[in-house]
Amino acid sequence: MLIFAMIRGTKAAPDKLRAEAVVVATIGSAGATLAFLANFFAALEMAGRTLLWWEATLFILAVCSLGLVFAIPMRQLFVVKEPLPWPTGRVVINAMDSVIGSEDVMQTRTLAFFSIFSFLYIFFSAGVPWFPEYSFVTAFGLAAFGTGIAWAPFVFGAGYLVGVRMGFGFLIGGIILILIGPYMPWELKTPDGATQFFVYNASKIPEGAIKIMPHKYIWPGVMALVTSGLTGLVINGKSVINAFKSLSPGSGGRIDPADQIVSGKTLTLLMILSFAFSTLVLSLVFDIPVKMAIVGLVIGAMIFNLVASRAYGESAFNPVRIMGVLLIGVFAGMGINDVTISLLAAGITAGAILQTGILVSDSYFGRHFKTPAKVQVTLQGLVLIPVAFVCGLVYKLISNTYDIGGDSLDALPAPIATAWHAMAEVLSGQAQFPPFAIEAMWIGGIAGIILAILDWRAIKAIKESARLAQMRVDDGWREVDAKAAYSTSWRFWPNSMGITIAMILPIFYDFSFFIGAVVLCWLLPKVFNFKDNVLGSMAAAGIVGEGIGQLVVGILKATGIMGGGH
Repeated sequence: MLIFAMIRGTKAAPDKLRAEAVVVATIGSAGATLAFLANFFAALEMAGRTLLWWEATLFILAVCSLGLVFAIPMRQLFVVKEPLPWPTGRVVINAMDSVIGSEDVMQTRTLAFFSIFSFLYIFFSAGVPWFPEYSFVTAFGLAAFGTGIAWAPFVFGAGYLVGVRMGFGFLIGGIILILIGPYMPWELKTPDGATQFFVYNASKIPEGAIKIMPHKYIWPGVMALVTSGLTGLVINGKSVINAFKSLSPGSGGRIDPADQIVSGKTLTLLMILSFAFSTLVLSLVFDIPVKMAIVGLVIGAMIFNLVASRAYGESAFNPVRIMGVLLIGVFAGMGINDVTISLLAAGITAGAILQTGILVSDSYFGRHFKTPAKVQVTLQGLVLIPVAFVCGLVYKLISNTYDIGGDSLDALPAPIATAWHAMAEVLSGQAQFPPFAIEAMWIGGIAGIILAILDWRAIKAIKESARLAQMRVDDGWREVDAKAAYSTSWRFWPNSMGITIAMILPIFYDFSFFIGAVVLCWLLPKVFNFKDNVLGSMAAAGIVGEGIGQLVVGILKATGIMGGGH
């Protein structure tokens, strides 16, 4: 936002300013992927494998290069052929339109006001504990399951961007978590570091045992997410095939020159080279058997990437953490009982999926502002090497300074790294498997397929509703009214991706997504006649303001200027 404002201060034409802003945003987003990989490095360190800075740099380059190449067909599929809403990309579009060259004073003022409001709220809740971060429902013991609302501007803003159907999906997913909450098993950490589980109806629960939060019992949710995503790809198989075919004009597909990045032959060569480089690094530097490296790259960096990219494009939530756990499970199913190698599966998935998702999201707003796709891909490719080098050095500085995942007051909690390490121990046979996890995955997997089919039916009905509405206007057919009413009833059918993602998020986030979607997509425009541009600015401001607020609070806490908060 600050750079956008600085660019606006120049005297160039708005179109040129936006083009420069796209370049800045594309370069800047490269660091987000690599920063997340610090979680993987920390998880490895908990397992006793401390990486040298050059090892960390090589790992980043290996998996992210494959993710960058795979972003080319993903862009063609999810931006050009079968456009997804890409909420994060829409935030950038709204921000650019509001800050750069906008003649709508109200839109700019709305963005500024709500950005400041969001920043202050985060500062005085996550930083100085004056305002609440969460509010929980205490009736009937629901707070024990995380039932409540997160007062996070980001979540409410994202609720508008994902839409009403996705919002209802989050609501249904949250309700499912409440219903299964009472039946969650209990877990107890033993002195030797192992975990014991006790089923919900056990007559005696040992002192110190803690009931697993429903969203942390990830098995049904993660399988539902995967099967619904894969089912959606099968349903839209023709679009998938055409997207890959259209990369090569010689195959019969014609695409706009601005969308042309490389030819089909060049893409194939780049994939082979990046795949070979990644395999060599994983096998020679990290001692992963070549067979396991190939399996990890094919399943994690490619197949799971399809599912995660669709989820990110529809909901602004990238399920990369869950995809990492799932690949750890694949490795365990193939007989891998080495925790370090299992964790490398999570790292492969994280790097490739995040690189793809962020670059495709950048491509979404780049295409909106008519920036050639080749420019954006080239820019991220160029900055990948220096940013990987810096991230490798910065992580070593952090790990040498702080106790990562420890129990001391000065330790960094590293929740994602801790979760990955714990799951790697469980799935590699080093720790006990939670009760009923296999049954839960079967139930979730079947439910995901059914939800995806119903979602496909809802989309067809919504399109039919629009067609019938036009017929009613054009021809005045009375018999169309009943058909239109039936089709319109699907408008609020919960989105399958929203339901499955909600099952692996805390309930208070699920309900906040729902409230944000209903308030900004229905209440404000329908009842109070708010315009789309103002609503878009409000949503973007919530996300931007919270991001800046969390950054400032994090810096103040890291430097000791601000206390630990609450």
